[in-house]
Amino acid sequence: MENEVNEEIKLTDSFYGVYILYNINPKYKGSVYIGFTVNPERRIRQHNREIKGGALKTGHNRGPWDMVLIIHGFRTRCAALQFEWAWQNPKISKRLSHLANKSRNESVFAYKIRILSEMFNVGPWKRLPLTIQWLKQEYICDFPIGRPPPMHIPIAYGNIESAKIGDKVIKTQHGKGHIACRSNESKKDKIFESLHGKTQNLSNKVKCCLICNLESNNENVLINCIVEGCTHTSHVKCLADLFLKQSKEKDDYIIPILGTCPLCKETLMWGDILKQKKHSVETQSDDSDYEQTDEEMSDDQFM
Repeated sequence: MENEVNEEIKLTDSFYGVYILYNINPKYKGSVYIGFTVNPERRIRQHNREIKGGALKTGHNRGPWDMVLIIHGFRTRCAALQFEWAWQNPKISKRLSHLANKSRNESVFAYKIRILSEMFNVGPWKRLPLTIQWLKQEYICDFPIGRPPPMHIPIAYGNIESAKIGDKVIKTQHGKGHIACRSNESKKDKIFESLHGKTQNLSNKVKCCLICNLESNNENVLINCIVEGCTHTSHVKCLADLFLKQSKEKDDYIIPILGTCPLCKETLMWGDILKQKKHSVETQSDDSDYEQTDEEMSDDQFM
């Protein structure tokens, strides 16, 4: 890249979210905006012109806006942007073109929630380990009857903020969920809390997959059971294949939803396993420089 960017230690599960804004300006009240962000706290301030940035479509004295709902848990920026585009353009998306148009008595916000509900019930989104998070209590509403989100996609409540620990920044979720903490030890010995309160020292390299019995020196391809006291370790692909085999699904999926650990016999959500796996740190570029580019691309090409 031509421009220099700040380097910082971040969780490897970098935050990628797709949100919906609700306009509270009496002149435009009820209008909505769907966007992508890596930092919800900063993004809403940009939309409301408290700081530099924000999309053109939310400017020109059209605010203020409330960020009322965000979908997060995407593994990549590309996956989040694809989700954003489909939510913005259901009639162009091949997976959503069957949806009925907005009815006369249906608000724009209710229509967008109906689209979102349908997205969680069609592929590929119905299998992703995502989280639905309501950020503003006064906007909470039920999803359409008969099309609720799948059981493995939780609904959370509360804000998501950037939290500074020492001189590093991580994303924390207020309310339901978990907070990952950075220790003062060397990078090799950092310890993070799992979803179930279990701690894992990343310096203990387990090299043998207990499913295929092959050894590996690459910790990135190995995954551990998240049940406290269980010592099962395997390749990510081996465990995914095992879970898919257990499910006996007819379709040729590559991402499981849940499965049973072959060692402790506990039923595990695939998304929970991935969340623990991603709680390690690596040095990567600050996402702030990318966010404006992605937002501009959404405005120019997708909306």
